[in-house]
Amino acid sequence: MYQHGKVFSGFISDKGKAKYHISILLDDKENLHITSSISNKVKFDVVLTKTNIRRNGFVQYSFDLSDVPTGYEADFKKVLCKDAYHISKQFYHNHETNHGEEGRDSALRAIITNTPEPVDTYDNRFLIGFLTDYTTVFQVYAREISSLNVKVQSREDMVSRLEKFIRNNPSHGDIKSIKTAIQNHNKAITTLCLDINKMCENALIEYTYCKTLWSSKYNLSFHHNTIPHGTVRNNLRRQALNIRNSIRYIENIKYKNQNRFNLLSIMLLDELNSTTERIDEVLSQNRQTGKTNSIITWFSVFLAIIFGIKSVIDSDSSTHIVWFITLVAGAIVFAYLIAKSRQRKI
Repeated sequence: MYQHGKVFSGFISDKGKAKYHISILLDDKENLHITSSISNKVKFDVVLTKTNIRRNGFVQYSFDLSDVPTGYEADFKKVLCKDAYHISKQFYHNHETNHGEEGRDSALRAIITNTPEPVDTYDNRFLIGFLTDYTTVFQVYAREISSLNVKVQSREDMVSRLEKFIRNNPSHGDIKSIKTAIQNHNKAITTLCLDINKMCENALIEYTYCKTLWSSKYNLSFHHNTIPHGTVRNNLRRQALNIRNSIRYIENIKYKNQNRFNLLSIMLLDELNSTTERIDEVLSQNRQTGKTNSIITWFSVFLAIIFGIKSVIDSDSSTHIVWFITLVAGAIVFAYLIAKSRQRKI
């Protein structure tokens, strides 16, 4: 029974940018069934039959090039080495493909030989080939992480300059907007820190598998401490050094970035607590103001009643009675309006 694989669409530049489309199915024997079409005109099927699998993750397949139309053999091999290889990995684990890119995981390539070759020999081409590809993977990781780190440092420098300006010009008329700019920069730094941390983690996860290949008993030459003996061994030693230096740089950036993120989080938390305290203070002041207004209002009503009663006692005139009733009613309405205004403020 077949399991459906993901579909890849891409372009082969040396074929006049013809659209090369493939789909891959995995059967119950873990053979790969590849259906190819080029510009919806040339269509063909090739079966990759699994012949060997190793504990370190290497899988070997055999296939017949006679199933590929004449003139498309070289293009099909290119698709197998990168695109088909990355798509088929998704049958075994969640895998994010990076089609068309030269860096990161897409730098890893399958290796095609004209005749079967064993994977359990010293410095075999499959082992050395993958370790060599990992040199590019980690160099690209280091370069992209470095680019993000430069962006963080640029924003940190801007925050430092703005904070210095505020200290030197405390009475400047646009302090509020400057503080807002600082907050925006800090938010951007937080986001960049998360991106750096995620990228560092991905790189170190990749390095975990790289180390299993590196520590293979069949790897004799791909070590940074290999004694140079000929051009090949010297090149392998240099590539091993590149991997080690890239990983050290990534680990160092991850450590610094985590400290930066922790300090920034503490600072933002302090700002949040300070803002909360200011809000509580304002609410408390509003409540106190409301109580004062209420006391004044009811005191006014009390005075109105007293003066009204005095007016009635001093004269029996109906006019005074009317004035008294009007005054009391006005005081009650005034008290009601004050109370409603206090509720809106709170």
